[in-house]
Amino acid sequence: MEFALMVILMGCTTAVAITGMIVWAFRNRQRPSALGDAGVQRLSAQLDAMQQQIDAMHVEVERVSEGQRFTTRVLTERTAPERIGG
Repeated sequence: MEFALMVILMGCTTAVAITGMIVWAFRNRQRPSALGDAGVQRLSAQLDAMQQQIDAMHVEVERVSEGQRFTTRVLTERTAPERIGG
């Protein structure tokens, strides 16, 4: 009896959730986009700023990577003769 009640409750919950998602999808689909010319220009400016920030991060990550390669090379060259002679 309890198992059947749990199954029915789970089925009803799933049906309500699926119905809610379908209603939400249709409401969002029918709503027109509210972006006007000013909104598009603001969005474009934000995307440009974000692109510049990503480019700056790329440069910094490349600098860190170059420093890591240099450090690895220096440590490898410094310990190589000790391994051969030891």
